[in-house]
Amino acid sequence: MLKNILTFTLFIITTNLFSQDRYAFYYNLEQLIETDKLEELVQQEAKISQYVIPVDTLSADIYAIIGEGNLILGEYEKAQNLYEKALGVRRNLNPLATEGFSSTLYNLVNVHLVLGHYAQALQLSEELLAVDEKLYGKSSIPYFQTVLFRADVLIETSKYDKALKLLNSQKKQLEDEYNIATLNAKKGDVLSLLGNYNDAQQLLSEASEVYASLNDTLSYALTQSAQGLNYMNMGKYPQAEYVFLESRDQLANLPDADYLADGAKSNLALAQLALGRQQSAIDIYETLRVKDSVNFGLSHPAYITTLINIGDAYYVNDEFDNAINSLTKALELAPDVYGANSEVEATILNNLAKVKSGLKDYSGALADLKRSQELFAEVYGKNSFLYSTATFNLGKVQLMMKSQAADKSLLEAGKIRKKVVGDKHPKYAEVTNYLGIYYWQQNDLKKARKYFEETFTNFLNQIKLFFPSLSEEEKTKFYLEKLKPAFEQYNTLGVRFMKDDPSILANMYNYQLQTKGIIMAATERLRKNIYNSSDSTLMKDYEDWKSLKERLSKLYSNNDPRQNYIDSLNQLANELERSLVRRSSDFAKVYDQQEADWKAVQEKLGDNEVAVEIIRYRVSDPKLAGEFTNDINYLALIIDKNSDYPKPVHFTRGSLMEGRYLNNYRNSIRYQIEDRFTYDELWEPMKDQFEGVKKIYISPDGVYNQVNLSTLVNPETGEYLIKEIEIQEVTSTRDLLVESKASGSSSADKYLFGFPMYTTNGTELTASKKERSLRGGLRGGGGFSETRGLRGGLLRYMRSGEGIATLPGTKTEVEEIEAILSKDGDNPKTLITDQANETAIKQVSNPEVLHIATHGYFLENIEPQEFGESKTYYQNPLLRAGLILAGAEDFLLTGSNSIDNEDGILTAYEAMNMDLNNTDLVVLSACETGLGEVSNGEGVYGLQRAFKIAGARYIIMSMWNVDDDATQRLMTLFYEHLSKGKEKYYAFRDAQLQLMEEYEQPFYWGAFKIVGQ
Repeated sequence: MLKNILTFTLFIITTNLFSQDRYAFYYNLEQLIETDKLEELVQQEAKISQYVIPVDTLSADIYAIIGEGNLILGEYEKAQNLYEKALGVRRNLNPLATEGFSSTLYNLVNVHLVLGHYAQALQLSEELLAVDEKLYGKSSIPYFQTVLFRADVLIETSKYDKALKLLNSQKKQLEDEYNIATLNAKKGDVLSLLGNYNDAQQLLSEASEVYASLNDTLSYALTQSAQGLNYMNMGKYPQAEYVFLESRDQLANLPDADYLADGAKSNLALAQLALGRQQSAIDIYETLRVKDSVNFGLSHPAYITTLINIGDAYYVNDEFDNAINSLTKALELAPDVYGANSEVEATILNNLAKVKSGLKDYSGALADLKRSQELFAEVYGKNSFLYSTATFNLGKVQLMMKSQAADKSLLEAGKIRKKVVGDKHPKYAEVTNYLGIYYWQQNDLKKARKYFEETFTNFLNQIKLFFPSLSEEEKTKFYLEKLKPAFEQYNTLGVRFMKDDPSILANMYNYQLQTKGIIMAATERLRKNIYNSSDSTLMKDYEDWKSLKERLSKLYSNNDPRQNYIDSLNQLANELERSLVRRSSDFAKVYDQQEADWKAVQEKLGDNEVAVEIIRYRVSDPKLAGEFTNDINYLALIIDKNSDYPKPVHFTRGSLMEGRYLNNYRNSIRYQIEDRFTYDELWEPMKDQFEGVKKIYISPDGVYNQVNLSTLVNPETGEYLIKEIEIQEVTSTRDLLVESKASGSSSADKYLFGFPMYTTNGTELTASKKERSLRGGLRGGGGFSETRGLRGGLLRYMRSGEGIATLPGTKTEVEEIEAILSKDGDNPKTLITDQANETAIKQVSNPEVLHIATHGYFLENIEPQEFGESKTYYQNPLLRAGLILAGAEDFLLTGSNSIDNEDGILTAYEAMNMDLNNTDLVVLSACETGLGEVSNGEGVYGLQRAFKIAGARYIIMSMWNVDDDATQRLMTLFYEHLSKGKEKYYAFRDAQLQLMEEYEQPFYWGAFKIVGQ
């Protein structure tokens, strides 16, 4: 008996000691996690077996706390194992509905989500909801938080309807403002995924306002990301980019939010990809890919998602091999994470098919798309947007294969997208564009026209939506790559269709009015709206942006080797420009104005006047699914006061016009010989339309930008066109709709710059009359590389050891003009020799007249490219045209200029930022100031464009190397006629006609053109 008592007593003592050791062990674990000694904490797992028993709350707590340490450290599989053991212990306890059981369930579901174990997450989160309902009650805050968590699981597994139903069940349970905002944010997220974008936007905006008022930065940033994704779904990519940037920056400044910040970066890359900034998106994805592989490993949803995204970005950037590699790797990893036949596999197959189609592997693409379509149908149903995506891509491949099944696929995709995202969404326009091509391929021109025109309604809306948030470079890329090709396809179709239904010509003319020079017009509007703004912060930021552009120009000029530094400055300038555009509300409203119409232009014409829109387009082949051939065509659309429709003149020899016949024209001018071809090629086909016409307003395109039509000789009469008809060149015939007065008042100042002192060493070139007589000779045919620098480019065109020739005629010119203007009571400011410098010109502010007489230059690109044929950003051609000013020779030879510490070279890139917002007239009395890189539909990227953007209403410019004496005489005559009160066009035309009496050849009198409103 005593032995039994002693044994029992010893058992109690031993048990008490064991219990004390267990609590001490658990207390030590708590101390380790509270002091962030996580590595030491997880090492305690080796001792667990000494302190746990099968049915015991403390044992479950020990498993759970070490599991939490592993979770924080990213050791998810170890965390899963420990949480499962904790849950197993708690299941053996009674009752199950305890806080500990609930907490363990929650953490285990979270680990399953991170590991991509969606089936387990769904099952356990449903159990968690039931436990918390019993434990806390449906009206409790803990239960509400579990509802939100369960909704997240349903969202992750694409069960959006169930998630929305669950969230709606909470509407009557909440009173607190914060919780209501949280519910609205989650519902907005689900509604966006279901395609109810407007309701989603309203709920997300309401939630954001509440979070902002409560200074809850984390919730606000996450809701901004949700709004960004909703904007992406709506096709409002600029707005999406803006809120993603805001979300990224806020999350980056919060502690322990690195993973969330990476999500915001990934979202930002999606927006940049949609806006045509492929390389920026690729850079983000590549950084995330490396980071995800380290943090999560290869078999993880985050890593696979990044692989899919970067594969798509590589595809858009035409890097097909990189795209295939990324997507194939994702396809290999997906089944282990998501299981077989998942929606992720469907997405990867869809994206792989796009790449294969780009590689002309249509049979491989077809097989992938059919499987993708089946999987999307199983997971989301046949009315989902993702199903429409696979169906649309299937239709495109079938179109490439000339299969009539394309009709069914494209119509089905279009019907779904119209229902889900609406007919204003860019994704809907993708479908209608290809439907137009399909019916064109089937020779059903009426249906083809219908779908093309529906596409353009969408495109013009995109311009209104996107342009107010893009820099000029990005506008160029967006329009020329995403929109312009379809307009060119339509022009090919229209020429085929116009005999059967001439009403298509009216639409062709209208589209030209609405899109020609649209990028330049947008930049002009931005400048004017900022200048007219009373917002001092906006003005300061605009001046900062101009300073950045100036710094970039100098870096290019000086051949600075720090390409990364230049790239970073360029990126900073683009970001600041986008910010300026977003904040210029008046600028955004410009696109809501009534669109130009050919009938409105017609009403402005006199009885003997016509308007001509020249359209240059690449020929598209419907048999090749709308791809472009090597043929170039031109179309002249002509309207007079009584036209029922614009009258077409079709030119099919565009490539010859731009090559052989342009060279022939230039040679005939240069060598002053008879030109027997240019009139026949560029003018004669239109001649009959001008019978009885006194004046032509012509908007040139392509090769017509590179000739002076007034210099062409009519072989029947032997007369130059300048004597037979008045030809006034305009940027677009919509200029006829512009009020004759400038938008603001310029100063009365008139500035005359001439006879610059190119060097201060006293050895300026003294050359023969012939050498000195040309204001230029700096045009290069050997090529110019932006990265090589302006200085290096120009040095090659200076004669070795001789320097830049002086131009004494420019001194006479400005002095005579000064005398003419002074007679009229003006007091012009004349700056010559060292005063004719770059600093002085840049300091000119809004004069009435700016006249510059000096050398000009245009450096041809080594590899001229067709806009729209490359996915990369274009070298800025405004760096390759400019004016030579005081001190330029010293800079070119030594790299410094003592006159004003500038380089003495005013590039078009710099001129664009001058303050000429209401300047009436700019005269560029120099060589080749009208030349530049021709962007079809956008005019000439050179000095003409630069001074137009800077604000000048009228510009006089030259098309070739000009004679010094003849130019001086022409300019004097022009100002004399101007002083008699003549309108600028007529003053200039009369001056040319008068000069013809002294110089018969057009080389002398026809070098200059006047362009303006």
